[in-house]
Amino acid sequence: MNKKVLIACYNYYPMLNPRSLRWTAIAEDLAKKGLTVHVVCSKVSGEKESETINGVVIHRVGFRSQANQRLKSKSVTAKKYSLLKKIYNSTVKHLVWPDSNAFWINPAKKKCVELLHNFGMSNLITVSHPFSGHIVGLKVKKRFSSLNWICDIGDPFAFLEFANINNKKIFNWYNYKKERDVLAKSNWQSVTTELTKKEYIRKKMTDGQSMEIMPPLLRYGAVQQVPANQSKHSFVDWVFVGTLYKKIRSPDYLLDLFVKVNSIGGKNHKLHFYGETKMCEDSFNKYKNEIGKTIFLHGLVSPEQAREATVQADVLVNIGNKTSYQLPSKLVEYMAMGKAILNVKSIDNDSSEAFLSHYPFVINIEEKSSLDKSSELFLSEYCNLNFDNINTSQYISDYLIGPISEKYLSLLN
Repeated sequence: MNKKVLIACYNYYPMLNPRSLRWTAIAEDLAKKGLTVHVVCSKVSGEKESETINGVVIHRVGFRSQANQRLKSKSVTAKKYSLLKKIYNSTVKHLVWPDSNAFWINPAKKKCVELLHNFGMSNLITVSHPFSGHIVGLKVKKRFSSLNWICDIGDPFAFLEFANINNKKIFNWYNYKKERDVLAKSNWQSVTTELTKKEYIRKKMTDGQSMEIMPPLLRYGAVQQVPANQSKHSFVDWVFVGTLYKKIRSPDYLLDLFVKVNSIGGKNHKLHFYGETKMCEDSFNKYKNEIGKTIFLHGLVSPEQAREATVQADVLVNIGNKTSYQLPSKLVEYMAMGKAILNVKSIDNDSSEAFLSHYPFVINIEEKSSLDKSSELFLSEYCNLNFDNINTSQYISDYLIGPISEKYLSLLN
């Protein structure tokens, strides 16, 4: 096999976010399968601009570096990045298009063109978000019309709700125009769920003929399990992993539910958050007396730490998005643990509920229900779950790295 593939992915190793973790794993697996794989991504402070890791040739380009999440957040670089972000949000954000990574587009395009010329590659994969990655694809496709371009969509762009990616008062019509261009000019498009594909078709942005479903990725092939409901400690540990957003993934109802459950369940429950919670500080202020006692904020941690937390958990917590076409990528890792999953849903057509529909240990709680009803439902269903002889392999087989990278491989020239 001598296939060559170029991947334009703004977020790549060592960044600790869903796009980076997913595409680092996929790129490395494609390299293991014998492909020549080059990745064009953003600069990261403290990392080489060009290096080869696990068979993947990485090219980090751009005018500025992302803060290295492997380094301490109090580092000088992290503080500078935080300051630049504040300045950007208060000024440039209202004028720049398509998103905050617009200044990466030209350096990334230049590097992609150079690599395509030098290595004779015939395949390009661009990754969002950010949508800037697909603009790189548009520009490169214009230069190389025969290029096989796969557009991998982590989140929709033009119709994304509850997120101000750019100034929609100015750019809303242009957002739709350029995303339609990307869908029309790419050879293939991949989305995470069938609901996402249906939304694109419903909005008449594509007929869906060249759109493939590429599900969430389980990054760990083998899972170390601690039998559920057999905790070695006296507390029932609830664990939430991920980023909280005030508008699309708010912890308000979860916190109220947790406190209610504790009040009737003997105060033997603890709730842990692993990930970014700063955007929802107001939600936690209501229960500031419980912080450090029954509610614990661990902040951004390494994937290994987050995984260990889920291994030791009794209840894995998910807050469903307020949009039906976005799916929390962590759900497949939750299923692999073979634990109880508490899914707090705010909409009827909840993508998380649909994704977990075949998993037997999920407890779906609706935010529109009263806390009394929801807390009683949780305690009743949790106590009646039977984890005897559980085998998670039947639930996760479609989400392993092998099958998923093979699906991408099937789209390559």
